[in-house]
Amino acid sequence: MIWFVLYKPDGSIAQHGNAVSEEEAVEQADLLGLPILTVADQLGDLRDWYVSAGVLTPKQEIDAEEEYTIAADGVVEVSFAVPEGTPIIFQKAWHLSDGEFAFTTDTPGTYEVKIEPGVTTLSKRVMIHAV
Repeated sequence: MIWFVLYKPDGSIAQHGNAVSEEEAVEQADLLGLPILTVADQLGDLRDWYVSAGVLTPKQEIDAEEEYTIAADGVVEVSFAVPEGTPIIFQKAWHLSDGEFAFTTDTPGTYEVKIEPGVTTLSKRVMIHAV
């Protein structure tokens, strides 16, 4: 028995399964028209992986703190890198990252940023307290 993943051109994993033989696995891939990659063992959570250049690769974490506290003075800024094209939910609206999330405000309050999982990144929730 072999384990395999079928993946899309962007590297996201479409399916993970096993087959009696590599031929059987290739037949499944051909049926769906997707590339196949054999893996050593059953994967845990597929949302933690993607395929890059034919290699199973763990998704990266967004390099940001879970909470920030800033002055609500319109000057102090929170910013961190978010890969371009990654979906972000901020103030109940969807946005696509241009490569960086940056925020400043002159209105006190708590602001939530949700970074949705992208092909190469894990999800992240960041709270910004403006005081």
